[in-house]
Amino acid sequence: MSYPQSAGYPPLREAIAAYLQLSRGISCTPQQVFITAGYRGALNLIGRALLKPQDQVWLEDPYFPPSYHLLTQMGAEIVPVPVDQNGINVAIGKILAPDARFALITPAHQSPLGVTLSMARKQALLAWAEQNRALIIEDDYDSEFLYDNRRQPALASLSDNILYIGTFSKILTPALRLAYLVVPPDLLSHFNTTCHAWHDGSPLLQQAVVTDFMQEGHFSRHLRKMRAIYAQRKQMVIESLDQVFGTRFQFDISIGGLHLLAKLAQHEDDVTLAQQARKDGFGIAALSSRSLNADCGKGLLFGFANEPTPEAALNHAKNLQKCLLQLTDASR
Repeated sequence: MSYPQSAGYPPLREAIAAYLQLSRGISCTPQQVFITAGYRGALNLIGRALLKPQDQVWLEDPYFPPSYHLLTQMGAEIVPVPVDQNGINVAIGKILAPDARFALITPAHQSPLGVTLSMARKQALLAWAEQNRALIIEDDYDSEFLYDNRRQPALASLSDNILYIGTFSKILTPALRLAYLVVPPDLLSHFNTTCHAWHDGSPLLQQAVVTDFMQEGHFSRHLRKMRAIYAQRKQMVIESLDQVFGTRFQFDISIGGLHLLAKLAQHEDDVTLAQQARKDGFGIAALSSRSLNADCGKGLLFGFANEPTPEAALNHAKNLQKCLLQLTDASR
């Protein structure tokens, strides 16, 4: 009946530390794990603890909107660093802002492009951070949903100089508002002080339920089950869109994640197409709207996790075609 501990429910911190050791190769103590209110809560705790106004932060370009908006509100100077097929381009980052204090990256599955950070880029990024005493913030985005059984260890398994963020939002449900931040040992005292001052703790009941779910083995079984289901749904959505739209969409097939990137011809207006689709109830985003400086082309981002059957996927694809045809007819 008392207030929850600001850093999180100790048994949940223990369960997460054990899970990260087995699944992501991260060796950490439960004391290094801080439970937060979702991804934004973790990033906010980092900002409260470490970020100073006008600190330069490398941010992947194209970018993940919550990261950009929150860091901007905190007063950071965003340095957009382009992403290619090998992930964030460290060499360009070193030219743009060699003395940046942070780099925020999604190495497992970049949002929105879906690429994985190559080992050569990982090594270059770690070398830059060590040389410049910079901190890397690893958002382990979608790492649980890689479908080719070639899961790479987290970047945090290769260095102690990483602030590692994971979340239960996509694994279980965003309604839990539960995420976790793993802090390097030498920053632990500072984060504990900040956490006590600024973080009221997360609801204890949700933390206790998730703890039991993990410790009793349900969590690992749930992940195995959902990987198989999402892999099937991903394929049936691709097939449905191919059947309806033909060659208009060119899919960049990433190894994981819960969204598809359908590339469009350069003359297409993906922003207008996405706006029209959202008016008709489709949760679709435009690729070009995620760009700060980089030319990432034109495309649409589709979620596929909620498609229950091939028939439903095909029906949604046909309805989307009707929606976009209305836009084409209106522009004539």
